[in-house]
Amino acid sequence: MLTFLRKIRRSLIESGSARKYILYAIGEIALVVLGILIALQINNWNAHNIQVKNLKSDLSSVTEDIDNNQTQLGQLKEVRRRALHSCSEIIDLYKNSGSMALSQFIQGYGPIVIEQKFKPNFRGIERVKSSQIFESLSLVAIRKLIREYEDLIENNHYTESKLNDHIETMETDLFGNGFYDGVWNFLRSEFIDPEKYESPSEDPDIIAEMKHTGTLVGIFLRFEIECPIIMAEYDGIVAKGEELKAAIEKYIAQ
Repeated sequence: MLTFLRKIRRSLIESGSARKYILYAIGEIALVVLGILIALQINNWNAHNIQVKNLKSDLSSVTEDIDNNQTQLGQLKEVRRRALHSCSEIIDLYKNSGSMALSQFIQGYGPIVIEQKFKPNFRGIERVKSSQIFESLSLVAIRKLIREYEDLIENNHYTESKLNDHIETMETDLFGNGFYDGVWNFLRSEFIDPEKYESPSEDPDIIAEMKHTGTLVGIFLRFEIECPIIMAEYDGIVAKGEELKAAIEKYIAQ
């Protein structure tokens, strides 16, 4: 091709036709520019394809993160479901002046005061959001679902933190007002060292004790109100995660 163009150029120069030579020069420049533009377009197309390939790989990681998050949410929901059942049982006994063995009370009380918190994995989502094509039109649906998914998790984090902080504050008050003094021997023998510490021969009437310990009652009442809300938030996160996974699978299949 270059040899052919050189022959044409030499022929025009030898003919002495300035007009024809100028037109040829313009045409040759246009041809070079066109070649550059085509090369740039091919490079851009290749770069875009690489970005799409990397994005699809990162989106696959997002679906794995969602699956892991949903496994954790399922486990947390089961823990909270059992804790809520015990909580409601203790409240009913309290309101009806019933009785309960201390060991049974502690088994229900423990999961309520031990902090439970959803710890989501966002690694895949963070990689996707850093992609240069994340804001492209083809990702409108996925962007919307990712933001909704993150918002639901943020709302749940607020609800859980509020409940956990409230219970921790109230439990600290129980230590200060002497509630644990009455059950400490049992806790020592049950959880610290059963060989070293003897279990008390007679259980304290723990339900009757609640009537004199408003803080303890407050823990149970607050948990019974907040726990169903948190479990419903878990369900919302799981449902939104399924929507996001479906959108990702559709995009990857394109």
